[in-house]
Amino acid sequence: QNKTKQNKTMPSLHHYCTCNKPTTRSEWAASIAVCLFVTMAILQVGIAVGILPSNIVWGGATDELTFRVSMASLVASAILCGMAYIIHRRAFLSQPSPFVRGVSWFIAAYMA
Repeated sequence: QNKTKQNKTMPSLHHYCTCNKPTTRSEWAASIAVCLFVTMAILQVGIAVGILPSNIVWGGATDELTFRVSMASLVASAILCGMAYIIHRRAFLSQPSPFVRGVSWFIAAYMA
């Protein structure tokens, strides 16, 4: 009986998770795009903190990690996370705002 009482007072993890499994092709495409954006953002953070070599980005133009390169990588990471957020909202909200729709088309055009 204590177990039943505990389940009623404490919602499960599923209650907090709003992620839905993609069912349509566009949702699958958006999920893949979000995963790729986040992967690249993680790479940029790795470069910014010095875990990864800085010559793997910017066309190999920099061999050493400078403050500017580090900040540029952090800005790139933030932009990539923002792009992932917009694409996720566009794909999984029933009625995305006109702003989200417009920015998602800009992202699609930019990435094309």
